[in-house]
Amino acid sequence: MAAVWREPGAEQGPGFPGWPQVARRLADHLAEAASWRGLDRISVVGGGDLAAELARALG
Repeated sequence: MAAVWREPGAEQGPGFPGWPQVARRLADHLAEAASWRGLDRISVVGGGDLAAELARALG
């Protein structure tokens, strides 16, 4: 993953789960896509204001 950014204002929406939960859901989707491709890991190597949360969610 080259970079991952928060969507400005998303946290103002009704039912917004919080950025850690967004990162967890994104990690789940990325893991599923990686599985389809036969990849064994996902690395967050770039920046973005959601990169640290996503890296934590990926473990």
